[in-house]
Amino acid sequence: MKRLIAGLLFVTGGSSLALPLSAVIAQEGARLTKKTVEWKRKCGTAEDGNKLWYDCQPKLVELSGEWGKFVVMINEELKGIGKPAANEDKLITDRRRLMQFELRYAVHNITCLGVDTAECSDEEARLTDEGKAWSNDLAWWAGLRQLDSHGKSIPLKGVDN
Repeated sequence: MKRLIAGLLFVTGGSSLALPLSAVIAQEGARLTKKTVEWKRKCGTAEDGNKLWYDCQPKLVELSGEWGKFVVMINEELKGIGKPAANEDKLITDRRRLMQFELRYAVHNITCLGVDTAECSDEEARLTDEGKAWSNDLAWWAGLRQLDSHGKSIPLKGVDN
């Protein structure tokens, strides 16, 4: 597990070492979402057996594996946050709910990547709406997910100085 987290910290850049795991997860989720959108744009219409499909399959397997490792990282964070408590700070409650959202989104991507069904499309729309609601309600979370045009984390004021 330590190697997985260290690897993800390396992938997200050296500045992530100063961030809490929830922030690293948010940024990794944004990076994987970007890669998934790019894969869907390029490969979403590939039909079984054609050249594009053969070119896209290895990337599909790789991307699915990255989402799987991401799920492990989220589970570690949820374990670290602990079970809900009656007198819990709102920030902890929000972190847990956000990690649960990230988990649902990751599992959706594992399940529906390369699958073109109405069920997957409907679930994608629901998750997108839920993500927008989180972004509107919790600006700090949306800020954690920000990446520049090169996929690198945008430094957070007061954290990455």
